[in-house]
Amino acid sequence: MKLSTLFLILTVLYLPPHGELKKKPDSGYYVTTNNILQFTYYQEYSTPSGALLNFKIYNNRHEDVTPARFSPQVHVGPNRYSLAFTACDNMPTGINLLEVANNKGEKLYLRFSVSFSEACEGPGGGMTEE
Repeated sequence: MKLSTLFLILTVLYLPPHGELKKKPDSGYYVTTNNILQFTYYQEYSTPSGALLNFKIYNNRHEDVTPARFSPQVHVGPNRYSLAFTACDNMPTGINLLEVANNKGEKLYLRFSVSFSEACEGPGGGMTEE
């Protein structure tokens, strides 16, 4: 086996399954699988019981396209989320920006891509905490 092939295999095997939130958006982006955005958010500060994740999703024109049906809870420590988009969410195909803010107003970002091949056929998708 060639060294380059081995390196490629090892790289693919060790890629994190969840997108990484960053302090500033960069040129990279997370490629969703089946239009499911997976990310981990680490909540540093204490939050009241039942607190919701403060997040928004923007399209490439920086218009808020956050689906109203998502309302995930947040807890102190690591929080893993899976956000499943459908064509009914009015999410534009292409690269979008997730913005997560903590209770001090500090923001983290993740660029991600979605691609819909089907038309909207009723509600679907959702958000889960892992």
